[in-house]
Amino acid sequence: MAKKFKKKPFRDWLDTLARIVVKTDDNFTCQIQQSPNCAGQMLPLDKNCQWCHIKSRSRNDLRWHCLNNITGCGQCHQWGHANPNDFGVWFAKTYPKRQEIINLIAQQHPHTWYEGEYKAVELSLLTEAKRIGVDYMNIPERFRMRLKRKLEELR
Repeated sequence: MAKKFKKKPFRDWLDTLARIVVKTDDNFTCQIQQSPNCAGQMLPLDKNCQWCHIKSRSRNDLRWHCLNNITGCGQCHQWGHANPNDFGVWFAKTYPKRQEIINLIAQQHPHTWYEGEYKAVELSLLTEAKRIGVDYMNIPERFRMRLKRKLEELR
């Protein structure tokens, strides 16, 4: 008998996967750099190295979308939350094409997600992780073996 699909644990897995993909792709470097205390380059497991979103991650269609994710240090991430208008202006000026695509996605009516859509996002994130050479040692221990196994399955 197949296991019942459980959204919450799978969302946690996708969050971890998206987090390590964006941080690796950004070379563990703050892309925002708006705070005077910006940390700049960080270590992979540094808690100051954070997964940031341009639009709210409450919507699944944007939550794991690579264009909606960016690496930031804790100080710049907080700057973005404290100054959402300034952050929006900065992002639109720095990444105009990304902003345009994110806005188009955000304008679409949200819908209920089912197992197939979560699995499609997983495949997309795993493919990207393999392409950019994610080191499975850079993610929390509870997900390491799963990532290693999934990346080997892609071969």
